[in-house]
Amino acid sequence: MVASPRKMGSGVPAWPAARVGRRAAARIAQPGANATVGRRALSLLAGLAVVLGLLLASGAARASGELFTVGGITVDVTADDVGEARQRAIAEGQAEAARVLMARLTRPADHERLPLPEPGEVVDMVRDFSIADEKTSDVRYIAELTVSFDPEAIAQRLRMAGLPFVKAASPPLLVVPLYQPGPDAAWVLWDEPTPNPWRQAWLAQSAGRGGFIPLVVPFGDLTDLATLSPEQAAAGEAEALAALAERYEASQVLIARAQAAGGALIARAEGPRFLAGPVSTERPLGDDPAQAMEDVAGVLIGQLAAAWKARNLIDPAQGNQLTALAQVDGFEEWLTLRQRLDAMARVDYVQLQALTPDRAQLTLYYRGEPMDLTQAMRQNDLDLMKDGDYWILATRERAEARTLNATPPAAN
Repeated sequence: MVASPRKMGSGVPAWPAARVGRRAAARIAQPGANATVGRRALSLLAGLAVVLGLLLASGAARASGELFTVGGITVDVTADDVGEARQRAIAEGQAEAARVLMARLTRPADHERLPLPEPGEVVDMVRDFSIADEKTSDVRYIAELTVSFDPEAIAQRLRMAGLPFVKAASPPLLVVPLYQPGPDAAWVLWDEPTPNPWRQAWLAQSAGRGGFIPLVVPFGDLTDLATLSPEQAAAGEAEALAALAERYEASQVLIARAQAAGGALIARAEGPRFLAGPVSTERPLGDDPAQAMEDVAGVLIGQLAAAWKARNLIDPAQGNQLTALAQVDGFEEWLTLRQRLDAMARVDYVQLQALTPDRAQLTLYYRGEPMDLTQAMRQNDLDLMKDGDYWILATRERAEARTLNATPPAAN
């Protein structure tokens, strides 16, 4: 018998970055006016593509290692001997983990149609697994499994079944937990001068949480206190919030407010670009306010995850492709652009057609319409625009600089 999981991992899956690197090494070509390239230059570019593929492959492994990992699968099997019991338990546990993962990635309405693998089939979909809390007898095997799956194998199975699914988590959100202990009390953000129990609730929820919403809760050290005050956070001061987000390398901020009033906790969260509007909930504080706060934070996270999932479902029936040119200022900017593309839910695959020191030509295979893709790009700090017959792709930083440079100076 396989029990339901207690925890599930989360994160951002990355699609075949390594394949892009390997194929790119065989396709390097200089477009346009730079068509003539010496052997040494080609060798350097090919080497760059190979190194890029390896780096992105390692990033892909880290990202997919969370969203496509299922933990807390308890197995308990009795057989003629413990060896047979262990073998059956691992196969059944991996099959159950595959079911949990497919349910996580798809709509509840489609769960009855999930293309579930048999225990003998699932082994080809597993990247690796770990075992904890083993207990055995002569004929019985009990353990807890954590299983990591190959993202492409799972996605391919869902595509073949024609089921819409989500393949990526949201960008990491920096949590700004504002707490008001009473109707007329001042907002509390950090643990100074008084503790912030709402912050502790988010710390508890962010530890080992699964799902689509990676959370970053600030340390609350002296640098944080100097960067963002409770008054600035409550007023939504963009500059101070951006400074704190920059410190934690987060592209989006989640402002989570909680007010204690009349024995209840009223909570509201807003900020991420994928939200159409704020999410909110309330709950009595009861005899265990700390647990109530943690539960409320969990409800808000669930609402955020549902909103992300609704906006990023990939429908296998709506496949498209386009070719884009990207200007890049060296390897570091190209790596940033490529990593952001990997984190996009709507992009199935990126094919690198040509790479030079200052530009790249890419074919993007994606789901939905071009307008859906451009909106998804903005959510991932990328800019995609049509320029005549060409699509131009850039990081948000480059696009903003281009706009600034194109603005004529004010008249004296």
